[in-house]
Amino acid sequence: MEGNTSTHREASRFMLKERLENLKRVVVTLDLILTAASLVIAYHLRDFLFRGYRAPLYPLSTYLWLLVVILPSWYFSLNLAGAYALEEPRSRRRVAWDVARGVSLGIGFYGAVTFLVHIYYVSRLFIGLFAITDFLLLTSARLVISAALEAYARKGVYRKAILIFGTGEKGRTLVSTIQAHPEWGLHIVGCLDLDPAMVGKQVLGVPVLGSSSDLGDVLEKEVIDEVIFALPLDSLHEAIRLITVCEEVGVRSRILTDFYRPAIARMHFDEFQGIPMVSFSPTPIQHGMLFCKRVVDLLGSSIALALLFPVAILIALAVKLTTPGPICFIQERCGLNGRLFKLLKFRTMVRNAEELKSSLSPYNEMSGPVFKMRDDPRVTFVGRFLRKFSLDELPQLINVLKGDMSLVGPRPPTPDEVRKYDRWQRRRLSMKPGLTCLWQCSGRSRVDFDEWMKLDLEYIDRWSLGLDLKILLKTIPMVILGIGAR
Repeated sequence: MEGNTSTHREASRFMLKERLENLKRVVVTLDLILTAASLVIAYHLRDFLFRGYRAPLYPLSTYLWLLVVILPSWYFSLNLAGAYALEEPRSRRRVAWDVARGVSLGIGFYGAVTFLVHIYYVSRLFIGLFAITDFLLLTSARLVISAALEAYARKGVYRKAILIFGTGEKGRTLVSTIQAHPEWGLHIVGCLDLDPAMVGKQVLGVPVLGSSSDLGDVLEKEVIDEVIFALPLDSLHEAIRLITVCEEVGVRSRILTDFYRPAIARMHFDEFQGIPMVSFSPTPIQHGMLFCKRVVDLLGSSIALALLFPVAILIALAVKLTTPGPICFIQERCGLNGRLFKLLKFRTMVRNAEELKSSLSPYNEMSGPVFKMRDDPRVTFVGRFLRKFSLDELPQLINVLKGDMSLVGPRPPTPDEVRKYDRWQRRRLSMKPGLTCLWQCSGRSRVDFDEWMKLDLEYIDRWSLGLDLKILLKTIPMVILGIGAR
């Protein structure tokens, strides 16, 4: 930006490729909505400002069909003018100029179409007001989005945790590049190196956490979103072996050369801030579809919270009036790649339930680190009813709204459970946890732990929006009938 905005703030518009794709979808959608709104606003402005001075307008419905021409032409015009080149740092003046060019091109296209089909009842004054209004709204929206992204970057929102393997020239270059751009939202957790002698040292202020034999332990102990292998060509054979560790745990990895075909991870070519790479992702990489999944989460949780609010009030009263203690039970759970968050539930147990858990461990009916017990004495009378129909999980819609969870995804485990996982089981953390998943549709508590884990991994490998919809539809009767609940 120009004026009082520094070069550092201008650079904060740089985003990772997948985030840029999602941001562009948001901007395009917002442009089309604001352009349609501009036509309506221009209609009312023309009627209000020039009433008595100009001939009255036809009813608004007479002009709305123009959007059939305007919306597609506006998208192509703005794209042609460079208004969607969001990866480039641009000043406020440049943003306004690109929007002005796009709107002007759109007006020119509109004029050509209306001339060819002989539409003369739409006055030039009306179109002029529409163009000015649209320019102001589109420019303002872009500046607001830009300011919001900069604020998020300064606060560390959307930070991606990176582990760099290699401390040689390539590794140091990568570290310095990321450190020079904190606005990218990347956090280097540490480095690993093939040379054990480097362990305990630092590379440009970043600690060297271990050697190649420590990769699995680091991935289990730290929150890591991606591992980047920055190794010289003669050491890439070692990277092939280590990528399988990333696959097993469910962490995305990147490497510079395409010669390895993973068994689980999906391989694709991309760039990391201009550096060509081959990426191996053990989770879905359809960024557009994942963005749609988030939109569905926001809409679904918002609507569900609004519709079920009266039910939630009744449940809260029932919990409060029948047993001493808080209405909600708040527990630390592990989310995407091990991120910790506070999970919300209506309290279904006595107040000291966690203290009593150890004494009940001999009665655990679930294999693995998860505790499940039929007729658990800690569960209250109201709690049994809530658990049977999963009503205790209604507050988790707030977790979905906040982005800690999704409507569909593996159930979030506790940190204690994760510490007892076998390495292959940790891959279920590679996708955001959800309210329901294949496990819910397969009998819930009647499924043993290993089968539960396999169902979660099957969901990750098969994921699609269609699968999410299928799971949601299958979950509804399971919840209503209370099948498999404890």
